[in-house]
Amino acid sequence: MGRGLEEFDLDKIYKLLKLSIKKHADKAYISKNRGVVILVEETSTARNEDIDKLVETLRTIREDKRFMKAFRLEDAACKIDFILTLHAKSSRNLISKYLLNKGKKLGVIVLTASCEEDLKNKLKSMGILE
Repeated sequence: MGRGLEEFDLDKIYKLLKLSIKKHADKAYISKNRGVVILVEETSTARNEDIDKLVETLRTIREDKRFMKAFRLEDAACKIDFILTLHAKSSRNLISKYLLNKGKKLGVIVLTASCEEDLKNKLKSMGILE
């Protein structure tokens, strides 16, 4: 996506770890220098199921410490922050509120983006992308 982020294919990681969970986010981006894991669900029309995939992926990663090794973050001395991102071409206001509510309960940052450029701009404004 941009400098400072490394992309990970979650399908490959789930297979490598022999996890049978079928529903998970599409992508994960890691900013090692900032200690941030960005989970991205790409969809054409946002639905509650898409947000649930993000939340389930977050829970799985937090519970299964093997992910930190797969992300090459096992030596990270700092706290790892998570960002849940819904990358949807069309997103209804109710879906955004549902995602924000889920994010608050889980103590994570939430982003919605209409396109990759929109997502890059938001990450730049947060100081995650250069």
